[in-house]
Amino acid sequence: MKLSGIGEREIIRRLTSESGVHELEDCAVLDFGDGQLLLSTDSVSYENNIPKGADPEMIGKFLASINLSDIAAMGGIPIGMLIALFLPGDTEFEFVQRVYRGINIRLQEFDCKILGGDTKESGTFSIAGTIVGKSGSGGVVRQSGIAPGQVMGITGSLGRAAAGKIFFENGYRKSHGIRLMLDFMPRINEALALARNGAKFMTDLSDGLYSSLWKIKDYSGLGARIVAEDIPIHTSMEKAGELSPIDIIETACNYGGDYEILFTIENHEYGDFRKKMAEEKIPVFFIGEVYDGDIIIYRDNEWKKVLEKGYEHFR
Repeated sequence: MKLSGIGEREIIRRLTSESGVHELEDCAVLDFGDGQLLLSTDSVSYENNIPKGADPEMIGKFLASINLSDIAAMGGIPIGMLIALFLPGDTEFEFVQRVYRGINIRLQEFDCKILGGDTKESGTFSIAGTIVGKSGSGGVVRQSGIAPGQVMGITGSLGRAAAGKIFFENGYRKSHGIRLMLDFMPRINEALALARNGAKFMTDLSDGLYSSLWKIKDYSGLGARIVAEDIPIHTSMEKAGELSPIDIIETACNYGGDYEILFTIENHEYGDFRKKMAEEKIPVFFIGEVYDGDIIIYRDNEWKKVLEKGYEHFR
């Protein structure tokens, strides 16, 4: 059976079940001394993630950011990153220097550093990072903490990356479109605050809100009730809707690439949690609740089943 007939989620499920891994967290968690180590890896390539015209520093920042985002999703503190480069022999050395410069700039914003890595000759350019982190003061937030009745929130607006792609593909402010797709700040500090103040579940929205909700459904059997008008939509989506015949809410929820943190808290802690987030100046938006049922969204005065499952590699 070809990978295109299975899809990323089923590939991961089959491989991890064979290796004895049962929890699909954003990071691997290893007990280490009095705390825990967090490990994750992610990669980018011209074929998959990088639009033509992206400058090398932005490519480097993007690689660092998507790896840092995995640490954020566990409520962790980043320590350092290993880098594996795959490069054609005719690549200009200056290009590689500038990619590394971008990685360093983003890592240093979180007191993180390059630890080393590997370089190999290849027919096409791609680069992978392996991030190392540690548990924060709020402890590691595991996905197994999700439960019915919890309130569901996110740390920022959705649709930034989708709007960027639409801008790019329609030739409208292409450089700005590239920036919308690639240049984001991982939510390390926001996630640490969430963990300190009682978040029960967290994940980063790398593949979109709908994708994450379906992962929850596959993992725990639990569904979600979300309200369309409570979902914050990135300001660029309005112009994207003028350029392309899209459903703005569906596109923002389904496309991915925003890397905001989806989280839950206990319902009875809602008031205190909002107060603490305001005191720490952490923006959060509450969009619904977890329950034992389907994934549904309230739009146009009725509840509708969410059938779309977000971005998935090999599909």
